[in-house]
Amino acid sequence: MLRERSFSPGDVLQQQGVLTSLLQVVKVGDLLCKSQPPVGEEHAVALIGRGQLIGMANVWQMPSSVTVQALSSGRVCQADIDQMQQGNLFTPEVVQLLGQRKIKALQRQTDWAMAARQRTVHERVAGVLCLLTQEQRSTQVRLPSHAILADIVGSSREAVVRALRQLEDAGRVLRRERGLYELDEHLCSFCPSNSIPDYCL
Repeated sequence: MLRERSFSPGDVLQQQGVLTSLLQVVKVGDLLCKSQPPVGEEHAVALIGRGQLIGMANVWQMPSSVTVQALSSGRVCQADIDQMQQGNLFTPEVVQLLGQRKIKALQRQTDWAMAARQRTVHERVAGVLCLLTQEQRSTQVRLPSHAILADIVGSSREAVVRALRQLEDAGRVLRRERGLYELDEHLCSFCPSNSIPDYCL
């Protein structure tokens, strides 16, 4: 019941407010989560990557809470929820595992929200970089555009560029190439969850 699908930058894998029958797991690639309030503009709220589940709300017949759009090329594994139900694959053990993953996803969403609420732009950008080490499973992280970073941290593109330069001047990050930064281990103190995986250190 699993099939693999490739995606390209700009592809929408999930649309906010839409109920589908797809459950997807990111195999490789970087994706942007965006939220549209009832009144107002759509904003970037988080970045996700390998191992993340997309469409868990659909399992409980609930519409998606965010739009998920690809920032890079990549691949997902897809399963049809209706087929899984017909095949009686939603055993108590599977439902429990899905529930646990949903709770972890909510915890991660809280981390992104807390990173965006740090006192200064410098601290907000550092928090986002730290969370990216967890999404990309490496202390070398590839950043989205400055415009997307600015949207996530609620600031201007120019302020984000200054914050990255300040972090670099302070030795907290090292720019390897355009858009690719290596983080100093002490930067992870900004992580709101305070649960830094081994690969962050």
